[in-house]
Amino acid sequence: MHKFRNTSVAVGTAVALCAGIVDAHAIIGGTPVATPSAVVRLHLTYAGDGGYDCSGVLIGPNWVLTTDDCADFAETTTVERGDGITYKADAIYVDKNDVNAHMAVVHVPQAIPAPAGSTSDPTTNGYMVLADKSDPLPKVGDVDTTYGWGGNTLNKIDVKVTEYGSKTVFATARGCKNGGCTGPGDDGGAVMHNYNGKLKVAAVTWQNSSPYDDRVNCQENAVGVSETRDWIKATTGI
Repeated sequence: MHKFRNTSVAVGTAVALCAGIVDAHAIIGGTPVATPSAVVRLHLTYAGDGGYDCSGVLIGPNWVLTTDDCADFAETTTVERGDGITYKADAIYVDKNDVNAHMAVVHVPQAIPAPAGSTSDPTTNGYMVLADKSDPLPKVGDVDTTYGWGGNTLNKIDVKVTEYGSKTVFATARGCKNGGCTGPGDDGGAVMHNYNGKLKVAAVTWQNSSPYDDRVNCQENAVGVSETRDWIKATTGI
């Protein structure tokens, strides 16, 4: 467990999505998404730094799923759904079972209400549903939707699974130039996959891979939920 003001977190697993660094902590371009949302914005600070933003997935009233890339060195963390109300976290847990896991959960003692929006939008209608351990990972050629925050805006883009790698869930790259790109601060954002008509969080983003400045072939890593499902449930009860 990583409690704030006592910084030590571990490293975690992998995936890759349509990415390109532009400043900025999030998806660049793409389609705006309504808020409040269960794809939340995390603001993290550590000594000597003014802070940085990441994305996260609200999976229950007291738990946010994100990546250890966001958790590393954080001394304070707040969570917000896009409605201006902030909730202060008191601990971060990181999956240390696998050095490639890159999965973390943030605990918030004050219950965060689930958004109550359109039934057709999984990010605005209740807490996010996670892929089950038995759910297969998306296949090469599948097109999924990634959500991430850019400043005060939550956006989404479509990404296409292009390859698998060692200890890697999947890699994506699809028309970044025209369809939007992900950036470093969408780390922890949800990758939604359609499982027999039901949208679930298949993965969360965690790191850009080079070439950072290629707006067409850019990629980003993401960690698969089904591969880390046992750890998530053991840690959060969800």
